[in-house]
Amino acid sequence: MKTSLKDPLTFKPSIFAHIFKFVFPFFLWAVLLRDVFQKKAVIVEDTFGIYAVVKYYLDNLLNGVFASWNPYSLWGMGHVHQIGECNPFWFLIPLLNGLGCDYYHAFLWTISLYLFAGLIGFYLLARLILRDSCLAYWAFLLLMFSSLGMTLFVQLTFILIFVPAVWSCFFLVHWLQTWKRSSFLGWIFTLIIIVTTYIPFYFLAVFLIFVAGGMMLYAREMPPLWKGMCRFFQRNKIFVFACLCVFLLSLWIPVTTYLFFQNGVTAQVRDTSLTFTDVKDSGIPVMEFLRDFSVFSLFFYVSTPEVLSSIRDFSAFDNFDYYNQRIFFLAALAHIFLFVSFFQRIKKRTLLFLGYTLFIFFFSIANTFPLYAFFFRYVFFFKLFRNIFYFLPFLISVYILWALLQLKDLFSSYEGALRRKRGISLWVLSIHMLYFAFLWIKGALFGAEGLTVLGSLVLFVLYGMGAFRQRKTVLCVLGSFLIILQASGVFSRYMKRASLVQSDIVQESSRVNRARPVFSYQRPAFRKENYQVLNEHEIYQQFYRYLIEQKDSPGYFSSVYGYPTLWTRVLYRKMGERLRPYIRNKFIVYDSVEEVSEPDVDFQRLAERLTLLQNTATVINPESGETRPGSVPLNTAEPRAQMIHAGQEGFDVLVFDSDQIVIRTKFPGEKFLVYNDSFHPWWRAYINQERVRLYRSNYAFKGVWLPAGENVVRFQFSPPLGQAGFFIVLSVCTGLGGVFLWFLFRDYKQRIPDPGK
Repeated sequence: MKTSLKDPLTFKPSIFAHIFKFVFPFFLWAVLLRDVFQKKAVIVEDTFGIYAVVKYYLDNLLNGVFASWNPYSLWGMGHVHQIGECNPFWFLIPLLNGLGCDYYHAFLWTISLYLFAGLIGFYLLARLILRDSCLAYWAFLLLMFSSLGMTLFVQLTFILIFVPAVWSCFFLVHWLQTWKRSSFLGWIFTLIIIVTTYIPFYFLAVFLIFVAGGMMLYAREMPPLWKGMCRFFQRNKIFVFACLCVFLLSLWIPVTTYLFFQNGVTAQVRDTSLTFTDVKDSGIPVMEFLRDFSVFSLFFYVSTPEVLSSIRDFSAFDNFDYYNQRIFFLAALAHIFLFVSFFQRIKKRTLLFLGYTLFIFFFSIANTFPLYAFFFRYVFFFKLFRNIFYFLPFLISVYILWALLQLKDLFSSYEGALRRKRGISLWVLSIHMLYFAFLWIKGALFGAEGLTVLGSLVLFVLYGMGAFRQRKTVLCVLGSFLIILQASGVFSRYMKRASLVQSDIVQESSRVNRARPVFSYQRPAFRKENYQVLNEHEIYQQFYRYLIEQKDSPGYFSSVYGYPTLWTRVLYRKMGERLRPYIRNKFIVYDSVEEVSEPDVDFQRLAERLTLLQNTATVINPESGETRPGSVPLNTAEPRAQMIHAGQEGFDVLVFDSDQIVIRTKFPGEKFLVYNDSFHPWWRAYINQERVRLYRSNYAFKGVWLPAGENVVRFQFSPPLGQAGFFIVLSVCTGLGGVFLWFLFRDYKQRIPDPGK
């Protein structure tokens, strides 16, 4: 089954004739998941959360603001940059929206096309590894119709991590083989997307595992490889230097997020010093591996009597909970390929992917196998992983490549002596009979799974008889059909369960098109009974609904769904429900202040002062050397502080967006203004365009002294380098992406002769 393989980046004039073989499976995939596109099923969990974050980011970006703050949730919190702000795919959403597609469907199609782009990258990478176009195409289909493609609308983080990672691996391998500048540029650009997306340490962990394994098995190839890299760098010094400069510039986005956490969030809200107990249960559950006939099932079948005795509780190929983010599913053909070729002599490349598969597998079942505990203890950045199951896309991918490498060796063996062919045929028949028995026990023999196994047996029989020697296209089509056959049934059953999940919150949010910042002087009243009827998933959705609409939440507080500042969390812990009447008001004006140091804060007294709205604000003066206010007025003629309402004379909001608010005030005397939005050291205050000191007031909020008379006050959230820095990073990285496309177009023109010449 040897086929000629040319450079995967080589474009032929007839390439458009081959697009159909990729577009048709994608179309079929979309048909199988059509309930989501037709709104019969809703997006949930992390996909809905990412939808909210992406929409918030793009809405603000179109208004000229690179959002770094969220004033609508948890009384104001940092808008963490974790979606890949430099990823050009996100700009498809406003483009599709401008063409008439509503925001919700524009998002669905964008993430679907992003998945498709990742699958194309996996196909190209598989061609480099397998050296066979048909097997690479099977790898493409197996991944598309796996749980990675099935759970897209539940766990989008998988795709955000995996897609740039697979393209990065492809460009790196292709660069090391060809030393082309376009491949190096593509590698740098994908690294930029990786470091600006979620936590890049997932990619780093897998990358280091791959590099370590490759260096151990291919030690002899390392010296010439190193010499080739040195020659490339010497010949392209300016080019390489420019690429590295842009990459280092892109690091400013994750560095800013890290600094934001270090300045008032991480210490007690989201502790990065996790214990192993905190993370071990976030691995892939053993149950997911027991659903099918994979090598992992075999491992657990023989591991402990407990597993053997409870295996009847698991159902093969079915009963996938729509909310389940950790599903491990691969079409049965992948497992058959692996088992029928188990007895083959393991070559170096196959051994490499066997090692990758087993390592990531044992690494991912942290609550069953101690491998992750070892790395957690001795490698510092493993303490940053909270969700170990995010390694699932990498496990599925290397498992597919391992199975197909084994299959390639098996097909080569079929061309050997007749005696050897008889042994192989007997083994192939035995594996299929065992699989039939497995399906019989599971009660799935007479469905799509049984037809798949039967078709697989026919495929191997025909191949052994030499039926595909001159008709390799027929072999490829038959194998592709068997991959899709069983997966289609699983996808359909999964969608039936998905259609049972309805959410008024998601459905209402899906109707919101482009949103603009909405300011109100008061937050909505919090009605506890409205939240008591919501389950955990609905509370999660409610939290992000306010972000989608850019409207104030009613003061519901739960740090599980966000990143409140340290002081906001502490204040709520100390005061709880007593804080809600006070927090409804955005602005409070005081005549006097009381300054206290952090250790001397009396929360009982503070609670009384806030609930009764006494006319004295509490200003925190930490021991870091802050100076005292310039004056402390003693005129407290009014017993209660003044709440600001809409339409109040002498107080107007002139400008409001995610990162700033500008107000005009006019009071006859000096006043102390408290803005009940969470304090963070990166906030700045300006009065009449001059910067003034911003006080941490009433323990968790922002306050300034207002001179008598008319003033223009601006509160501005200013990360290091500010808005300009973010836009510079975005512009430069976008420019690098444009240069990369130009390099690809130039390569395309060079490889296709001009018909007019």
